[in-house]
Formats: sequence, C-alpha cells, structure tokens
Amino acid sequence: MEFEFDDFEIIESEKKPLYKGNQFNDKLIYLNSTLARQLHFSDSEEKLFAMAISQLDFYAENADFSVTIRVKDVQEKLKLAKDGAFYTNLRKQYRSLMKKTVVDFELGNEDHDWIVGSLISTVHSNKRKGSITVKFNEDLKPALHFCKIAFCKIPLDDTLSYDSQYAIILQRYLTSLYRSAESGAPMLQTFDFTTKQLKEVFGLGEQDYCYKKGKNIGKFDRPSFEKKTLQKACDEINQKSQCMRIEWGKERVRGVIYYRISCAIATKIKKDPAPVENDWEEQESDTGEPIEQSFMHF
Repeated sequence: MEFEFDDFEIIESEKKPLYKGNQFNDKLIYLNSTLARQLHFSDSEEKLFAMAISQLDFYAENADFSVTIRVKDVQEKLKLAKDGAFYTNLRKQYRSLMKKTVVDFELGNEDHDWIVGSLISTVHSNKRKGSITVKFNEDLKPALHFCKIAFCKIPLDDTLSYDSQYAIILQRYLTSLYRSAESGAPMLQTFDFTTKQLKEVFGLGEQDYCYKKGKNIGKFDRPSFEKKTLQKACDEINQKSQCMRIEWGKERVRGVIYYRISCAIATKIKKDPAPVENDWEEQESDTGEPIEQSFMHF
C-alpha cells in the first residue's frame, strides 16, 4: 500500500510563525498532549497497547470495551521466542503495561473536576484458545478516544515495525496533535517545543542526557540528546513509515532554544492507473515472430 505526499519544498516555502511551545493552549490539544505525556511505555509495551487499542470499537452494539488478541499474533509482531517462559514473560509485560496506563486529567467543566484511573482494567489469558483478552476502563472513554486516534491514525504495521522506542513515542505524540486536511491530502504541520517539553514527551527526567564527567558535568548534553532521541526517531519514521514524513530543526529566540518539528500524514492511498486495453493485434511473420503492431480503429 502506497500513500501520496505533497511536495515538502513547496509547502515549506510558506514560513510558519514560531509558536514557542504555546500550541498547547488549544483545549483539545491540551487534553491530548497531557495524556500523551503521561503514557510512557517501553517499545514492547507501546506495541502491546497499540495492538489492543486498534481493535477497540466504541460504536459496536453491546460493546463491553474489551478486545481479544491472538497470542500467535503477539508473538509474531513482537518477535518473542515461543519457549517455556513465553506466557510468564508475556504476563510480566502486560502487568508492567497496566501500571503505566494510569492517567490523570481535568474534565474541562466549570467546577474543574478531574478523573484518575487506569486505561486498562484487566488482562487475562486463555491458553486453550490461544488468546489474550484486554478489558479497557469504560469510565475513561474520553482518554481512550484520544488513544484510538493517536495510535491508529497511522497503520498499525508502522508502529510494529519500529525498533526505537522514541520513534513510536514521537509518532504517537505528533498524530495526537495533527489535524487532517478535509481533502484527505497530506498537509505539513509544524509544532514547536521547548527542550523541557520535548524531554517530557520522550519520558526523560531532568538529569537524563547530562554530562557525567569532565568540566561540563551536570550540564545538558544537547548533541547527544538530539542524536540519540529526536534524530533517531525521525530517521526511523522516515525510513519505515508508509504514510508519515517528518523533519526537525531548531531556533534560538532570546536565549531560548525551540525545536520545530514538521510532519505530514498522508491519508490518500495512491491508486494504480486503470489498465489500458490494447487496441491492437500482433501480426506474425512466417517464422512466428511479431513483425509489427497495427492499430485497430473503431
């Protein structure tokens, strides 16, 4: 499956204003970004969660907010060894995943009410059927809606193909902010982040990527941070994603560095041209070799 992309250079010619990380003032974007920054999974946990949330149907009749996944699919997609410890290891991964699905957000009403809970209620296996059933928390439907958008705007195979945890995180985070064009054509959208915001997106602490020794001990190692997180994530997305293209740069304004991340998500699938009927006949010589093609006019 191939997707169509507009020409990046043409779109980029229109200079975008620097938002200085303030794009999160939008109410919906604020909710999405708040939730996205709270979900810090490992690469395998990201894939387990994506496989489950992608199957959740909010509009199914008598929906009970649970999905069933074949164990065989989990093993193949995550490239897990099927040995005696397989189910034990899978159990540990789901247990760890459940602990990391706790979210805390405001409901946005005038009373400033809030809600705290786990996106996943239970996970149970059925060895006879070879399946895993994941039940989501129906009380957190707004948050689950966000997750469905963030994880499923891009084909699941993209997410499962990444090796870097940061590629999965960045893709998920940007898709939660991205607004698709009405025409379905990809549209380059730019988001600005302060260093602190970007570290939060990647689930990094204040002391991560700081020099451990030398004269700069304790100071932020920006080149290492950019190479091992942002650049690594962008490279893998551009190499493996079927429908997302991404690039980044940075600007310094009054001593503050802002990261500008631009991405385009293609929603139009490239269609193969319709087959052209051959309105000609092949004529053969006495030896059986074609000698010319004569067009037949109707």
